[in-house]
Amino acid sequence: MYKTMVLVLGLLCPGAFMLAQTNTSEKAPMPLRITLFTEAKALTPGFHFHKYPIHPGASVGTQWSLKQNEHTSHSLGLTLGGYYHPTLQAAVFVLPEYVYRYEFDFGLRIDAKVGAGYQHSFHPKPIFVPENGTYVEKRDPGTPGLLLSGSLEIGYQLGQKPTSPIIYAQYTYAGDIPATATSLHQMGGIGITFFPFQ
Repeated sequence: MYKTMVLVLGLLCPGAFMLAQTNTSEKAPMPLRITLFTEAKALTPGFHFHKYPIHPGASVGTQWSLKQNEHTSHSLGLTLGGYYHPTLQAAVFVLPEYVYRYEFDFGLRIDAKVGAGYQHSFHPKPIFVPENGTYVEKRDPGTPGLLLSGSLEIGYQLGQKPTSPIIYAQYTYAGDIPATATSLHQMGGIGITFFPFQ
């Protein structure tokens, strides 16, 4: 399953991002997005992450425009990130996303996102395996998996220029495949988008 997943993502993602580049009628500036978030385990969607201690996470990403109208736009995003849950799971991930955005005239914007990517998760505490009739402490090599996500983001652009910085709040509900007891996640965070590659 691991090889199949890597192959599918490897074939689809570069093609999709090349399509985004060639279908953009007017070259849009490439953003750089930095997000700080907290992660929590939850079986159902909802705002549960505020009830737990902070489980820190961070991500960096960018987006490529597919189509843009007066108030709406479609784009593809790519995010690299990770989080640390001290008792259950630590992970790093690569997450391509489809992004639909609605922009108001006064700077407010709402994004809806769906994503499918790769996650490599680790148990944060030592693990013990049987060896020669006793248990020996081993380093967890980690578990590869498919990460599926849905996100809602509300942002505000700090200026009238297309390259003015954007601040945002983001909520994500995500799940891992293969499924385990720690497979369902909620992530709530804040971030900033700016345009260093103008």
